[in-house]
Amino acid sequence: MYFAVLGKNKVISQQELELLKPKNINIDKNIIFFDADFPERLNLLAGFPKVGRLIKFEQLWEVLANKDLVWVKNPEFGNFLKKNFNIKRFKLTDEIKTDLEIKEKWIELFNIDKENIWIVENYQNIALYEAIDFQKPVSGMQIGMMPSKLAHIMINIWLSLTWYPKDITIYDPFVWFGTTWFLANYRGFDFIGSDINITPFRQNIWRRKKTQFFKEKRIIDFKHDINLPFQKNFLKNVDIIVSEWWLWPLINYKTNLSQQQQNLEKILKVYQNFVQNVNDFYKNIVCVFTVPVYFGKNFFAVQNLKNFISTLDINFQVIDEIYIRKNQSVGRAIFILNK
Repeated sequence: MYFAVLGKNKVISQQELELLKPKNINIDKNIIFFDADFPERLNLLAGFPKVGRLIKFEQLWEVLANKDLVWVKNPEFGNFLKKNFNIKRFKLTDEIKTDLEIKEKWIELFNIDKENIWIVENYQNIALYEAIDFQKPVSGMQIGMMPSKLAHIMINIWLSLTWYPKDITIYDPFVWFGTTWFLANYRGFDFIGSDINITPFRQNIWRRKKTQFFKEKRIIDFKHDINLPFQKNFLKNVDIIVSEWWLWPLINYKTNLSQQQQNLEKILKVYQNFVQNVNDFYKNIVCVFTVPVYFGKNFFAVQNLKNFISTLDINFQVIDEIYIRKNQSVGRAIFILNK
């Protein structure tokens, strides 16, 4: 039996969890408990602050050997460990927050009762996401660059649909600063990226190669306007398209409804052309991509794109939760296309 701590995007996280083919699922507040057909994939999850497994009481001696400090959820359990397992001290934590000290040196336990103990074995790779989101020489957080954790989740969502026992090639037709490539490369996948302006991506590649996360995998980039049909033969080797069109123009509380409507009409046209070109070029393909949602106003782009895709020979779904980042006026709806 395994567990994972749900973050703020619980529905999206549960979609990603399908990567493990979970069963016997039970949710208790912020924690989801489950069995898994593929537990070896636990360390691949991106949308969960903490992931771990059930251990029995008698396993505690082995788990706590040579541990002076244990992090626990409540003081009663901490005192119990001190009294019975020679633990010198404990510190309190909760389900969501994670202290860097825990990850680097100590151990974290949750207890349901004295017979069933849950040990945290995997944490979100915050260092990876920080390196991608904030440490690039060319970046664009100010214009809505796709969050790296979201790109990681989107890759896992695709892998939950099918698991290729071969080399995987990921294509991002809106590559922009290269967030999708960063995560594809980290996972060991080949990558193809294109954009109407390919320069920002090329400027970011050299720094990425100097980080601890880089892997020697194939990278192909080329200039392409997504409004135009695909023509490159090597795109036929793509297994998955993972992408997000940049959320430009920016909006804030001063942006009036008329301007928002104009923005969304432009966005909708780009996505319609993108989906149409994918449908015309590929016989079999999976796409996972985001569509911007303006909070408190309307879902124009999402609903109208759904209506458009319904006219094509493509199976699709939209995850029933908007991906939200703090202090942003635009969220993201996640579309999954399977042809």
